[in-house]
Amino acid sequence: MVTDDEKNYVLSFCLHQNKIKIGTAIDISKHLMERRGIVSPSHHSTIRRFVENFKNVHYDRWILAREGEKALRDKVAPYLERDDSVLAVGDVLVGDGHRCNFQVINPFTGKPCRPALIGFYDWSSRVMCGWSIMLEENVQAIAAALRMAILSLRKIPKYLYLDNGKAFKAKVFTQDINLEECGLYGMFGRLGIHTCFADFYKARSKSVERFWGILSDSFERLLPSFIGASIPDRPASLNRNEKFMAATFPQRIPSIPEVYQWLTSWQGYYLAMPHPNPFRRGPEGQRQTRGQVFESGRGLGVNPEELNYMMMSMEIRTIRQNGIHFLGRNYWNENLYGLKDRVVIRFAWEEMGSRIYVYDRNGGYLGRADRIESVHPMAALADNPGESYTDIQEGIKNQNRLVASTKKVVKLAKARGRKDIVDKLPWDEMIKIDPMLPEKVEKYESELRVTGCGERVEKPEEEFSPPPQPSPLHGEGDLVDAEPRFEYPFERYEYLINLAVQTQDQKDWIADYRTGRIFPGEWKMMYGGTKKRENNAIFD
Repeated sequence: MVTDDEKNYVLSFCLHQNKIKIGTAIDISKHLMERRGIVSPSHHSTIRRFVENFKNVHYDRWILAREGEKALRDKVAPYLERDDSVLAVGDVLVGDGHRCNFQVINPFTGKPCRPALIGFYDWSSRVMCGWSIMLEENVQAIAAALRMAILSLRKIPKYLYLDNGKAFKAKVFTQDINLEECGLYGMFGRLGIHTCFADFYKARSKSVERFWGILSDSFERLLPSFIGASIPDRPASLNRNEKFMAATFPQRIPSIPEVYQWLTSWQGYYLAMPHPNPFRRGPEGQRQTRGQVFESGRGLGVNPEELNYMMMSMEIRTIRQNGIHFLGRNYWNENLYGLKDRVVIRFAWEEMGSRIYVYDRNGGYLGRADRIESVHPMAALADNPGESYTDIQEGIKNQNRLVASTKKVVKLAKARGRKDIVDKLPWDEMIKIDPMLPEKVEKYESELRVTGCGERVEKPEEEFSPPPQPSPLHGEGDLVDAEPRFEYPFERYEYLINLAVQTQDQKDWIADYRTGRIFPGEWKMMYGGTKKRENNAIFD
């Protein structure tokens, strides 16, 4: 029989957050009782059996005292069982980020780094239908992964069950810009997707966590740059002074495009796995695979150009003298000349830094505003003086032309002393954003000279040209009919550079992609500043 003093002493040490071992707690308890003159007749083994029995009977108290409330909820408290068979494919996508347990080459520094994988996981079929690999979890990576998921599903999901990370809760996705001014919502709202967020630090609430475990066990461990999920889990070649294993299994750090290819190949292996729910059966009663469940629930298709337009982010900006100031740069279009008003801008993350699309508060399209390139302060000292001088002269010429157009309009209105002529001036056309305004004013001025009465001939209104639907792969040019459809710009780039004969449009697209005029920074990020890449897919 264990005495009450022995119980109190040993439990006071065992039920502690420092997780003192049972044997150590017994030794310290007996030593303290001996010094204080308290009799302890029980043997070590007898006290140990008492502690083990207490742990089994009061496991909730044992876990809470030693590991805390989160461990109590995760290990002891009952949990809800969710039946995903009532969900259709595409009803709910679970979005989450995962810090990969392997390294890639940082395209900006050339050094190894651990990338972040952003994925959208279909809850019904247990398939990762969209993903993006970036250096950090950011808005651009989330938008790219969501676009891939929608194109894979061939329909827009009903709900997104998201992580509570800062990037997932960005106002680009969730918040209304200013309903009173533009009536436009965040990206998820424009797509008609409802969102809900998981609780903080509750991994079991997201079904995607099991996928990350499968990915780590079967995909990441096969890569040549695997570094382990923890220090005890890392490969032997990374241990200190392990020269033999380091020489036998040297590490090779892949690029991000290589990892994309390998992950796509591994996806075929993952889709062939049986679905975890045994009640997912085919027409003949056989157990279905993840891929079969996913394929049976796909939609009829989504227009990629329309999807790109809907997924553009929006903000409200004020037109300034030099156009629209956004992210530290100015964007200009001649249609903005003479305006000083608040407008709505749309921008695609893959085109970030090169162009934006401008709308007035009534939804009217004002045109595409391109980024203003700074000129050299002293053209003679530039690397290419002739080109710099031409840019400066072109800018001065455009400025003079716009100023002349304003002077012509004002002069035309005030130089005429006859009120009947002034009343006939096309002021309604003048206040509209019309790049052809100078030509119209000049034409009307010539008509006044001929007729002398200033009568205006009514013309049918010009049809409104809808805003361009920017393609993520072909920039502003038309799609090439002979080319297949590509999901990513680098896929089209690799297709074009391998063609035996290229059209002039294709050559221009390659040059714009490399120099960053379209998809700025992507070519450098994907290829690390080189025009060659290795194609060693380990799953082929």
